[in-house]
Amino acid sequence: NSVAKRMLSASRIRMNEYRNQIEELNIRIRELAEENKTLKKMQFRHQKALGKFEEQESDLPLLLTKHANEVRTLREQNRKMKDKFNQTDRYLRDAEDELENTKSHLKKYKKLCNQKGLKERDEL
Repeated sequence: NSVAKRMLSASRIRMNEYRNQIEELNIRIRELAEENKTLKKMQFRHQKALGKFEEQESDLPLLLTKHANEVRTLREQNRKMKDKFNQTDRYLRDAEDELENTKSHLKKYKKLCNQKGLKERDEL
């Protein structure tokens, strides 16, 4: 009888240990399932980001061509603006030289008039 009780007790203890192991394994399975779910979400996000990157990478030659064209256009505009500036600067210098020359002639003629004692036009 006591042997039977000990055997039943040992059997119950083993059963409880097995139940505990089963519960621990079930908890581990749920944790792994949650981790797997998280990893799948991350993989999806990474694949999506990689797809975007590859799409942009395929657009890279087009972007480089557009950029090169834009740079070429801006350089051309810059050259034209420099030419226009230089032309305007020459025109301004020529006008200033002409003004200076005219002032010089005017001064010379006034001096000549004063030396000869000529009257102003409206006085005549």
